[in-house]
Amino acid sequence: MSLSSENETEKEVVEMLAEEGLNATPDAVAEIASQKDPASVVRRLAASCDAVVVTREDARRATDTNATDNGTGSVANTEQKPSTDPPDRPASVGSDGSEPTKTVSSENESENGEPDSLGSDSSSVTSSSSPSSSSPTEQPSNPTSTPTTRTPSEFDVTNDITGESTCTGEYTDFVGYFRDRFNQLSKTLRSRIQPRSVESAGSGGKDVALVGMVNSVRTTSSDRDNRLVEIEDPTGTIRLLLSDDLVGTAEILVVDEVIGVEGRLSDDGGMVFVDEVHFPEVPPRREPNTASRDVKAVLVSDVHVGSDTFVGERWDIFADWLTRQDDVEYVLVAGDLVEGVGIYPGQDEELTTVDIYEQYRECAERFAQLPDDTEIITITGNHDSVRLAEPQPALDERFREPFGENVSFHGNPSVVTVEGVDVLMYHGMSLNPFAESLPHVEIEEPQTAMVEMLRKRHLAPMYGDVRLAPETRDYLVIDQVPDVLHTGHTHTVGAEKYRNVVTVNTGAWQSQTPYQKAMNIQPDVGYAGVLDLSTLELDMKQFAP
Repeated sequence: MSLSSENETEKEVVEMLAEEGLNATPDAVAEIASQKDPASVVRRLAASCDAVVVTREDARRATDTNATDNGTGSVANTEQKPSTDPPDRPASVGSDGSEPTKTVSSENESENGEPDSLGSDSSSVTSSSSPSSSSPTEQPSNPTSTPTTRTPSEFDVTNDITGESTCTGEYTDFVGYFRDRFNQLSKTLRSRIQPRSVESAGSGGKDVALVGMVNSVRTTSSDRDNRLVEIEDPTGTIRLLLSDDLVGTAEILVVDEVIGVEGRLSDDGGMVFVDEVHFPEVPPRREPNTASRDVKAVLVSDVHVGSDTFVGERWDIFADWLTRQDDVEYVLVAGDLVEGVGIYPGQDEELTTVDIYEQYRECAERFAQLPDDTEIITITGNHDSVRLAEPQPALDERFREPFGENVSFHGNPSVVTVEGVDVLMYHGMSLNPFAESLPHVEIEEPQTAMVEMLRKRHLAPMYGDVRLAPETRDYLVIDQVPDVLHTGHTHTVGAEKYRNVVTVNTGAWQSQTPYQKAMNIQPDVGYAGVLDLSTLELDMKQFAP
């Protein structure tokens, strides 16, 4: 018998669920805690590929199954650590990386809602009325008071896993998943080189071209100026030697990405001395799509309603500003609508709202402050009540009920086409691993990671650093080049135009958390990117009391 009290046992259950990346209702926690072996029940729940919020019925089913195998069911260890939200950065970004952040204030706005003078420096955004309390339990201070007459605009969503997930996590699922990744990206590379298979590499002379998935990158034991790379295709593996000018290229390779190489085969046929490395890349002279009329979209991310660090006052000012923007017809939210429950141990001490359903209800109230003729298009993030493994499905129907008809829910990632402009929305769980893996990528400059996503034509190539669900198709491959790549997650602002693709991360609506303070992390708070869909010019604005 456990020596812990009932409350202590439930606390341990919450921590175990958090480690597995699961949320659970209070009665589900109590049900698990009442079992002889709660840890085994939690492991069995974590084995589900489509876990959302664990209910009491889910817990009972897992308990019943658990009783038949004496708690011996095993799953991989998927320890969940608190997300590393990165430090502050200068707020001077734009569609080409040079446009400074603009600010809006009711004190310096003209009657049409446009600022009289934007200037070149950042300044605070203020409200003309007393700021409302940031507590999400109070009624929002400035909801849309009267219905608008404009009909909500139409849009299209593709590359969404919602309703299409078939994976079970079996070994064969992973084999099929990585083969699909290889097939998609090798097709792109074959338009530029004429590769042989690894198996037939030695059959056509010394000069050889190959396409393969990176297995490893290491420094040779004899010469630190060389890099030894192993790649594989469906027929076998082969080693590549990258020297001289290509050492820098080797430094930006990550495991499980697909590359093409050209070079000379060694005498024994077991190695290629590489002359050139090809990434799937964005075509250099690609022309972007633009809207045929003057219309704008606002890009935001990481709202985190329910956290005691949610900046409700800033959101109120943002909502008040948006009600006066007649040319904004879309708001795109790149995940983490709420703070969530059980995301990491001790999170309950940092919540103003501990019930996940109430968090989404309060988020709906915040969205109701925005004009009801504006389409609010959302994807999920790691704090939302869906599985952690990517691709993530859209928010479950049971959480959508309080939201208005102008709010839509989609999976992570999704391609949202508005006015003919393709916006690839991805929450951004891979941004941290990119920064940890590549020397030139900084989490304070998230656009540096997004450019690498475009070059590799994959949102999260490194399996293991990012949880991946082995679907029959790899939804994280960037099959069609978007016009805009919109991410969140890092709580840092950054933007850059790369080969006519606008990359943008819009920060967060959550101020510094205790974890961030302990790590000396300063988030970028209260930002929105205003995208002119007719020109793809991006105007970053900050809202502050």
